[in-house]
Amino acid sequence: MLCHECKRNPVAYLVSASHQTLCVTPGHDQARLGITFDGKSYLDLGNGPQAVLLLCDQCARTIPSNEKWPLTI
Repeated sequence: MLCHECKRNPVAYLVSASHQTLCVTPGHDQARLGITFDGKSYLDLGNGPQAVLLLCDQCARTIPSNEKWPLTI
């Protein structure tokens, strides 16, 4: 998967589109990543989808570490 921002580097982080801290979001530990037909990404947290951005190391550099969730596939 490629970065949502630069579209050339591999994805390294999930970032909430609302910049909410994902690690304190209820249900984050059992979240499932989904992608819509138009290419938008979301986490299914069991209580409704939450929009997320898939970013590479370089594009996520300016985002505080507590707002990034490392993506491991």
